[in-house]
Amino acid sequence: MAVNSLGEVATTAPAEHSEGWALHLRLGDVPVRIELGFFLVAALLGASLGTVKGVAIWVAVVLVSVLVHELGHAVAMRLSGVSARIVLHGMGGLTIPSGAIHSRAKRITVDLAGPLSGLLLLGVPAVWLSATLESPSVDVELVLLSVVWVNVAWSLVNLLPILPLDGGNVTKEVLDVLTDEQGEVPARVVSIVVAGAAGLFALRSGLVFAGFFAVFFLAINWRALADHRSVQAGDEVRRAYAAVTGDDPDTALALVADALPQAKAVDLRAVAVEVAAWAHVARGEDAEARRALGRMPSQREASGHLQCILADPGVVTRADRINLTVDDWVAEDCLLPPPAYVRRLAADGLLDEVVDRLIASRAEAAPRGRHALRQLLLRAGRYEEATRFGPPEPLPDRGPA
Repeated sequence: MAVNSLGEVATTAPAEHSEGWALHLRLGDVPVRIELGFFLVAALLGASLGTVKGVAIWVAVVLVSVLVHELGHAVAMRLSGVSARIVLHGMGGLTIPSGAIHSRAKRITVDLAGPLSGLLLLGVPAVWLSATLESPSVDVELVLLSVVWVNVAWSLVNLLPILPLDGGNVTKEVLDVLTDEQGEVPARVVSIVVAGAAGLFALRSGLVFAGFFAVFFLAINWRALADHRSVQAGDEVRRAYAAVTGDDPDTALALVADALPQAKAVDLRAVAVEVAAWAHVARGEDAEARRALGRMPSQREASGHLQCILADPGVVTRADRINLTVDDWVAEDCLLPPPAYVRRLAADGLLDEVVDRLIASRAEAAPRGRHALRQLLLRAGRYEEATRFGPPEPLPDRGPA
């Protein structure tokens, strides 16, 4: 888990930032790395102050404020039993723990410790001093206003329920409790709605920079939501494939129906359509299987196995049907068909010839195809045909996937 000044939490340690110039120091037992980009971006944000002294005061306030924020996270992590290190970079700060924090209450405490540290240790005292000091100097007034802006305004913004802000992380933790660990999607939806509303408010108020950040948060949550749904769709397609190969076409069709609207990637959608078609074949619904293939992406086509099964015997010759499926077995890059494939080949009187052709293809080096068909025949109870392949062949090592 890592927490940055925007409140982002990751379950794995992030990649290191640039290897350029950086200032290294320790605050207690917490190592701190401050990259050049942090100072450059802070100076850019304070450039409107117009003087070198003003920009220097602003950069110093930002540096101290972000360090206090990150130290709040780091101290909370230490109290949770893990050490931490801090990196300040061009996009803010990052507090990286040495290990995972498994307690939800402790994770929430870590999330809140950052903004509350800045608010209570710097922001509130600065507000009090601004209200009580009489005729402070220009420099003192600039320091106090900068501290109030960075530690009050930004701390309150950081507590909004927008991922990856600290408030967004707390919102997700709460939603995980309410939804049996399924809080990711509703938390992203809440983030999109709140970021959109904040962006409209900021732009209408003339706060262009704040509006830009709100739109940025909206965009990253929109993308994350789409990615999450794509991952969910992939899981559902895998479960659908397992169902159809386990002779449970009804479950496969239900899962594919849920997955297809979110299956945007061409390859994933092609597999989902193929699984749906096989499920209809298993139910004896060839017409429905052909209709399902109408949703196949234009860049892909049905496997030769499926084309063989669904081919119209009055249009496609017996030899061509056999070639379609044998070519897929020889190519060894097809989706393994379900047991319904074997039953249909047998019913259409093609099974023996397909087995003969694949055995004869030994010179074409298709051990994986033969092995897969042998296993499929065994699962379908076609033991006589399976034994014709002989004992299982050792499969060549293809190396890492």
